[in-house]
Amino acid sequence: MYAAMIGRLAVVVCLFLCLSPSLCVHVQNDQLLRRRVSLREIDRDSSPAAVEHFRSVQRRDVTNSSTATPSPTPPPVIRHFARLQHDRHRLAIVHWSGDNSTAIFMLTTNRDPSGTSYASNLWRSTDYGKNFTNDNTKVNGTILDYYYISPHDKMKLIFVAKTARMLYVTVDEGDSYSGVKVPFVADDIDYNPFESRGTYLIAYDKAQKALYVSTDLAKTWTPVDFNVTRYYWEVLPNEDTSHLYFEKLHESGSKVFVASAPYQPGDIREFQPDSSRPHFNQRAMVLAYEYIISQVTDAGGSATLYVSHNRGPFVAAQFPFRSHLLERDYLLVDGSEGQMFVAVNHRSNLTSLYTSEAKGISYSLTLKDVVTTSDSTWASDTATVQLYRVRGVKGTYFVNQHQLDRTPWTLVSFDKGARWLTVPAPSVDNNGRDTNCYQPNCSLQLDVRRMSSRDSTVGIVWAQGNVGKSKTSRNQGSFISRDGGLTWRWVFNAYYLASFADHGAVLASAPRNYRITNQVEHSCDEGTTWRSLTMPKSIYVIGLFTEPGERSLIISIFGFERHWVEWLVGQLDFKDIAKDPCRASDYYKWIPTDERIGRRCLLGESLVYKRRKADVCCYNGYDYEVPTSSSVCGCASEDFECDFGYERDHLDSPCRPSSGTPTEGPPDNCPEGQSYNETRGYRKVAGDVCQGGEDTVFMYRSLSCPIDPPSGLSISSHPGIVGPGQVVTFALKQTSGGTLTTKYTWSFDDGRTFVANYTTSQTVTHSFVKSKKGPYLVSVVAVNPGGQDSAIRPIVVYDKIVSSAVSVTPPKVVVENVAATFTVNLDRSQNQSYGSIRYTWLPGDGSTPQNSDHPVFTYTYSNAGVYNASVVITTFLQKTVSYSYQVTVASGPGGLLLAAVPTRVAPLQKVTFTLNQTVGTTKETTAYTWRFGDGQVTTVNSFSESHTVSHTYARAREQPYEVTVTANSGFASIATTTYVVVNDPITSAQMHLPTKPIENENATFSVILDTSKIYGTIQYTWSMGDEVQRTTKVPLLNYEYQQGGRYRASVSLSNSLPSTTPYTLHFSVDVESETLVAVQIHVPSNLIAIEHEYSFSVTATARSKSGIVNYQGILDCYWDTAGYYEDYFIPGTVIRHSYTSDNLGQVTVIVYCNNGAETASVQGNATITVVAPTKKVLLTGVSGLLNLLPANASNEMIKAVTTEFQKMVAVTSHVNPLQLLVTLHPEDHSVEVIVLPQSNSANDVSLAESVAEQLPVDISGTSFDLTVGGKSSEVTIGKASVVKVHESSVTKGKSTVYVAVGVGVGATALVVLLVLGLYYYRRKYGQLEVAYSQLRETGRGNYEFSGGAETVGEEEESEHREHPAKGGVSAVQMSKIDDEFFN
Repeated sequence: MYAAMIGRLAVVVCLFLCLSPSLCVHVQNDQLLRRRVSLREIDRDSSPAAVEHFRSVQRRDVTNSSTATPSPTPPPVIRHFARLQHDRHRLAIVHWSGDNSTAIFMLTTNRDPSGTSYASNLWRSTDYGKNFTNDNTKVNGTILDYYYISPHDKMKLIFVAKTARMLYVTVDEGDSYSGVKVPFVADDIDYNPFESRGTYLIAYDKAQKALYVSTDLAKTWTPVDFNVTRYYWEVLPNEDTSHLYFEKLHESGSKVFVASAPYQPGDIREFQPDSSRPHFNQRAMVLAYEYIISQVTDAGGSATLYVSHNRGPFVAAQFPFRSHLLERDYLLVDGSEGQMFVAVNHRSNLTSLYTSEAKGISYSLTLKDVVTTSDSTWASDTATVQLYRVRGVKGTYFVNQHQLDRTPWTLVSFDKGARWLTVPAPSVDNNGRDTNCYQPNCSLQLDVRRMSSRDSTVGIVWAQGNVGKSKTSRNQGSFISRDGGLTWRWVFNAYYLASFADHGAVLASAPRNYRITNQVEHSCDEGTTWRSLTMPKSIYVIGLFTEPGERSLIISIFGFERHWVEWLVGQLDFKDIAKDPCRASDYYKWIPTDERIGRRCLLGESLVYKRRKADVCCYNGYDYEVPTSSSVCGCASEDFECDFGYERDHLDSPCRPSSGTPTEGPPDNCPEGQSYNETRGYRKVAGDVCQGGEDTVFMYRSLSCPIDPPSGLSISSHPGIVGPGQVVTFALKQTSGGTLTTKYTWSFDDGRTFVANYTTSQTVTHSFVKSKKGPYLVSVVAVNPGGQDSAIRPIVVYDKIVSSAVSVTPPKVVVENVAATFTVNLDRSQNQSYGSIRYTWLPGDGSTPQNSDHPVFTYTYSNAGVYNASVVITTFLQKTVSYSYQVTVASGPGGLLLAAVPTRVAPLQKVTFTLNQTVGTTKETTAYTWRFGDGQVTTVNSFSESHTVSHTYARAREQPYEVTVTANSGFASIATTTYVVVNDPITSAQMHLPTKPIENENATFSVILDTSKIYGTIQYTWSMGDEVQRTTKVPLLNYEYQQGGRYRASVSLSNSLPSTTPYTLHFSVDVESETLVAVQIHVPSNLIAIEHEYSFSVTATARSKSGIVNYQGILDCYWDTAGYYEDYFIPGTVIRHSYTSDNLGQVTVIVYCNNGAETASVQGNATITVVAPTKKVLLTGVSGLLNLLPANASNEMIKAVTTEFQKMVAVTSHVNPLQLLVTLHPEDHSVEVIVLPQSNSANDVSLAESVAEQLPVDISGTSFDLTVGGKSSEVTIGKASVVKVHESSVTKGKSTVYVAVGVGVGATALVVLLVLGLYYYRRKYGQLEVAYSQLRETGRGNYEFSGGAETVGEEEESEHREHPAKGGVSAVQMSKIDDEFFN
């Protein structure tokens, strides 16, 4: 970033060399970044349009206005014309000290493309520019780049020598200098504008991205930080200390940091950190007055603007929602009047202008599709928008906008963009003729980049433009407004520079440097009439300037004579024009007003200026200040702009909701009893001070917040379980909805209710008299005008348990090893409610107590006997109640264990069961019943017979067979169970293979089984033939082979039956590479000449995992070049082939290709026409042209030059041939040309022969007519490869120009070079001769002509712009005509 210089005035006049690109994509002018004392925005006032062509410059009507007449009074005296001896530098930076100082500094330089000076002269004048002294020796002859002036002390200046890394400091306005060697390259130096001594500085090294600080006027420097990309001094009105704000690179983005002044090492902190916010974009920070902005762009290209107002936290800005438009980038266009104009780039051909409210957060569309620079400038941080703010008149802006047909026009707003209007054209032109231009079909169109106004010349605006329906570069004129841009006078019929003297009492004007002049026009009545001043020299005028604040009656004129030698600086002294000081009667009260709406107010204020009468030619004086007074106006529609989410369909239409704007309603947080503002679609313009009037029509209307229905009602209680008569405390909560007007009705489900407000209802107590089956349902119903809500809280009231209410019921018989069930009985004869109960059982056999929530307990005693058992009952309302009882346990069978071997068999395979009994009565007195699950039942009466039993199953089934053995001792029984699975063995299966599997693509393999069989669980083991093995539980495998080929694979099936082996299937898999879909033949031309070799090639597409793609694999192709399906084919993907007379006519070229695998070939066809050439012509006289080719010329270079020869021969033949076949022969410096017919028909052959007859054998001396700009010139090709252009009407002689031209891909056509020269040189010379130098290749497909060259300068327009890198210095940077036009 180039930071700004500080001082009173910054003026830049550039012509051809651009040293100062736009500061950043986020800010249009450096003046928006900082407040400056008397800062003149010359960059925006007079920046030029794109450089126009020489012919359009020559055609301009640059005659003086008819209103310019010889002065009957003594003309202003040119006191002196100072010539800067031997100074031919092309750029100059001029500083006029002002404040009653007579010093003027002028630094002239030549710079390389990077902007670094390689030659310079330092000049100083101490007599208002009458004489200049070369001060190079004071800086030891060091080459200087820039200089910087203190904004508080004009005596202090710093001159920068970047290459030498030196600073030269003067504290006595150039009388003496002290040199300081610095350890960095000072790309920028910036004074602290808020430190009155002028010794506090920062410096920036662009390459290092390093920021340095000095507190002793550059004597010593301390590094502040590195990786810095932007930086600003600033102090808010309510702050006592200035701060240094800067942007620093951080990871993939940036952060903003701040340091206090004076700076202390380490005193750096992140400004408004926020971990939830993404990092800002790099080079996105902009500080403008009370605003700091930056932006974040997401991966999809959509950007978000963040704004800090008055140094508060960053807040995401809100722009009207448009689902079809991205916010790609932002440009701060203006932020000087308590709000921000921000241009949003939505797409390549759409940038719209938005205005904010005072905080800069909420934006409304003010104008769609404004004129801006190209897409590339947004990407390179150099974008600008054509918007201009008039100085001295609040709220007045001019803008250029694209109309529906994309032609630009000019609009004006007197209320900061609330409404835009077309600009009324003058009724007459500068010669007094009617313009016949009436709105809306015609208006004044202005180039806002060339407008000029001053705070010291209130109401006077100078502009360039045209009268018509749209803005154009044709018929340009100069215009002046005396009423702040409301009405306009046509002054001159061309583009004139202007300068103001004595606060606008005198105006001087001269044509820009596209033509030489000895006339300067001046006016003492604010541009109503003009008089001519004849200068003693005719010069090209580059600039007219006066000292900062336009206080003096002296204007400096800068320029050069016809044949550039040195800079000329003249002094125009208008003291003899405005002789007398103005008296009180010479002033009147002037009120800026918009007469189209009949009001005398701007931005709600009637400002009254004390202004000199235009018809009185007196002078205001050096210390004159424009007096003002003001009064507040009543509000009208002009004081309001569209609110956020609203826009105008047309310039004069009301504000309507934008597309996608949601229906407005109360805010989410709108408490009951308060009010909110509802928009009428308008908001007061930021900074507008109107009161009353029609404000109720446009201002927000105040509405009461709605009474929301109660919602989120809940009741909590403590305790939640109570006994009769115990007090319960209830708490009520409501999460949303109204409470002020809400009534709450409580019901306790025991017959008692009461009604209360929210305050009373928040805590309520209650007690219940008796218990109840089930809970009491305590409820609250809340009701207000918006609706109702309710909540319920259950409360349980339980009775106490007494010992007499408990008993236990045991089973009739309890047998050892047999589960017995015990039940607790509670007395509920009085409808007692006990709630949840915990039972603790003690069986009495020494076992661990067992807890249960149920009154039923099941237990198994291991041994017979008598046991003293008990149960302990615990409730919520009392600790315990214990009940004891006695249990008698008898003997019985027990401990049965049943096992089967094997547990998984095939049909008719034997299973052996083993039964064991560990406890119980005598086994020989117990009966055992066997049930095998297949319908067979066997009973035996002794354990010995049941110990081992065998069984076979006849068939397989899905479910296992359940085998049960029951032991019965007569008074007790016990059973045990096991399971047997019966499945069919696997004896057959089939394999299903995928169709044409492709490498790197999933293919599905499956096994087909006999569905009539029951196999149970099967494990599939897959061996895929590529050393990969997979196991699945299903007969399916999705598999992806990594490369094509044939694979021997297998799958083994096993269901784990005993005495069986896995069943294995073997199969082969052919895996293809990408499957070819189609092949395409590429032929050199549809028209092929016999006996000439041509290249044919083929490409293919294939089906792959990702779809149809360009095939990149192996491609085996065979060609049938004649379409006869011959036995002999030509192999290859690229072949060269020639045809004979046997092939005349249409021929079908066929190619067969496969991918190298065992697959069928894919066929491609192409049809060509084979023709016989009518004539071969060997051109001579072109040896010089062929010398353009070096010996090692590449195919690309030969092809490029061949194309140019084809164009050249086509021109020399005076007809449009059907087709030319040009072959270069560098070895003998010849060119072979063949004319081909379009087909072999008699008519086409005859036409081609006729064309061939017209081709000259020797093209030297051949002439043809070339029409340029509507005028015809004769072109002759000489034997020495020299192109001569003659024009019989011009006889000034002959000039030869040798041109070295850099070209892009391909060679540059001769005709193109001729056109470049003719635009300018045909008007100055009778004959132009262009000689080529060697053509060389600079890279693949890129060429340039090289060699010695002599160049002649171009007459081109200069540009006036403020030096963005040096904003604030009262300097004029000027560039003379570039004397290397073709470089």
